[in-house]
Amino acid sequence: MDLISGKWKMLIINTLMLGTLHFKQLERAISGINTYAGKGIEVT
Repeated sequence: MDLISGKWKMLIINTLMLGTLHFKQLERAISGINTYAGKGIEVT
């Protein structure tokens, strides 16, 4: 669980409980976040 931290943790876990997703699918499934290489997940 140390790999996933911050305010997005529960939203990511709940989304992945629905099934396996590729990273981009996960990013699209969770509105309001955006990812940038080297920065992790950020609010847009």
